[in-house]
Amino acid sequence: IESDSQQIRDEVASAVSKALKGQLLTNPPRCLQPVLYIYGDRRHGLHRPFMALGMYGSSHAAKVYWVRKPVVMTGYWYNLAVTTITELFPREAVPPPNSTVYRFPQDLILPDLTVFINSHHLPTQSWEDMSLEENRPLDWKSRYTDTFLNFPNAGIHEVKYNGADNITQTTLQLVQSQLGQRFKLDIL
Repeated sequence: IESDSQQIRDEVASAVSKALKGQLLTNPPRCLQPVLYIYGDRRHGLHRPFMALGMYGSSHAAKVYWVRKPVVMTGYWYNLAVTTITELFPREAVPPPNSTVYRFPQDLILPDLTVFINSHHLPTQSWEDMSLEENRPLDWKSRYTDTFLNFPNAGIHEVKYNGADNITQTTLQLVQSQLGQRFKLDIL
């Protein structure tokens, strides 16, 4: 589960994980949390490599948990790739869809389902004052959202934010419709 608002993403991911009786994983994973205070600041020169390392820890944790229960993850590869693209390229210079920057790493677990919660349509004051996105340039959120939703060959499912409870139910319905038969889920 990803979003253009970390606070919304984290709240919904937690609720979905509880409803699925699953495991919530984040990036960076628990094993890297002790050094988050150093590398967690996105202005730090090693922030992106730290987050990339975290994806591998999260991917390993997913392998451990998914044999026993559903795994819900936030801040995974698409998030890091889109954040990097948004920060490095102006809107008119975003790499074309056939660029290698969009290729999912073969050594990471490919998500069974990626949900993007879009809160870009909300009034600025509703969530941004409480989230990390408030310190980004004014057009960052729209550029991030556009890049995420135009990610080629990713099969990303967009859900517009209209309250945490509604989004949780919509996401659970999406999980059931997309993965229910394959994983023998009956969650609704």
